[in-house]
Amino acid sequence: MKLDNLTPEQQKEWKALQHENDMLREKLRQMETTNPGEATTILPRPEFIREIARLVAHDERYGGISSLLVLSFNRLLESKPTLGNATYGAIIIAISDCILANVRSCDLVGRTGSNDFSIMLTRCKILDAETKAKSLTAAIKAKLDPLLQGKAAIDLSYTISILNSRDDIKKA
Repeated sequence: MKLDNLTPEQQKEWKALQHENDMLREKLRQMETTNPGEATTILPRPEFIREIARLVAHDERYGGISSLLVLSFNRLLESKPTLGNATYGAIIIAISDCILANVRSCDLVGRTGSNDFSIMLTRCKILDAETKAKSLTAAIKAKLDPLLQGKAAIDLSYTISILNSRDDIKKA
């Protein structure tokens, strides 16, 4: 952008914004290099299915066990008109943040439906997955209660399964 077309005050503001942008880029670069394991994200369904297929193939070949935890937020999407877009968005962010804060960096998290989040708990037996599910649902409910403020009733349920073969991936 040519600064010649701007007033001196606008030029000064432009340069300040560029400097701030450069500082934020550097901070992001530092965060990525110092905490690479914290870059866990929530995958869309197709990417999640592809990644769990890869993990199941690895488990089949080397004898590992991984558990699939599916969190179902019944009536979440249906409550959107009652809650409004801002509150609905805050709820999705709160759920996502809570899940990501409570899983290991080796676990996979996916948004597998409008009301569902799935977590592939790698190298996790069914009893350990049950313990994780209970603690995670309690943490999520604690985060959602202040956001819902009695405006909507969202039920949280979960299912756990072991994926032993590629045929089991249809459960995701």
